[in-house]
Amino acid sequence: MNNILHKMSENNENNEYQEIEKYINSINKEDKISLMMMKAELSTHYFSYAKKNILAFFNNKEKFTTIGYSSGSMRSHHLYKAIDNTYYEIHYSYGKYSYCSYLTPSMISMYFDEGEELPIFIQPLEVQKQIDEYYEYIKEFNSSYEEINI
Repeated sequence: MNNILHKMSENNENNEYQEIEKYINSINKEDKISLMMMKAELSTHYFSYAKKNILAFFNNKEKFTTIGYSSGSMRSHHLYKAIDNTYYEIHYSYGKYSYCSYLTPSMISMYFDEGEELPIFIQPLEVQKQIDEYYEYIKEFNSSYEEINI
């Protein structure tokens, strides 16, 4: 009986992950980068909950975790480690996945106090290269503007 319940639980988990993988694969790589700057922010009263779950996610090598909610609890925020070992932040709202971007250390740093050690994770080399190029582009873009005193 326990084996049957375990198999049913595994099948439900695999189906959930298949839905997430399908959603992730429906978004092009450029959007996964550009969306990093345009995400809904987690409600601040979930920060300690997020920190606890982020640590568990990385320390226990979990595949999926909820870090909190926003928009009056209508949007849930999650971390997910995909089949290809890429880390994502994904959101679920109004009955569907609604946001997906590559996860970066700076995205999770806000949940930790200054001086606390952040979990270390490694994105696949191709993904990290895209993230680095994006940040370099933003840095160059910002430095091309001079401050004007009015």
